[in-house]
Amino acid sequence: TTNVFHSPHPTRKFYLRAPRKQLPSTTIMDEAKLKAAQEQSQKIQAIKQKRDAMMKQLLAPEAMERLTRIKLVKPEMAEQVTNMILSMASKGAIKSKVSGDTLKSYLAQINQEKTKKSVIKFARRPFGDEDSDSEDYDDM
Repeated sequence: TTNVFHSPHPTRKFYLRAPRKQLPSTTIMDEAKLKAAQEQSQKIQAIKQKRDAMMKQLLAPEAMERLTRIKLVKPEMAEQVTNMILSMASKGAIKSKVSGDTLKSYLAQINQEKTKKSVIKFARRPFGDEDSDSEDYDDM
């Protein structure tokens, strides 16, 4: 239904329409995806909390402080050393709390592994005119 209103201007007319029905912004499928994503996020958060609790039990206070500072600067290295400590603990290789010096040695070990991987080799090839069968242009 449209209503015509005349404007003060002789050649223009204003048309007013009934407001259209608004469709819901999220459908049932979107809500299901959102709920699944929230559940996944909660699971990940719970796993992180368990890992942090286990690390607090395994590390001495100075080592825990050092690891926290490393997480701020190099999160991937902190993740690697955390995985290393947790795997050693699950295998029974850690008998007492990890001290700051032991944590330093683990970090040095990870750093050594990292530097071994980044080796650049240059393969140099001789120029094409250095072959033995090349023509001699010195007489020109």
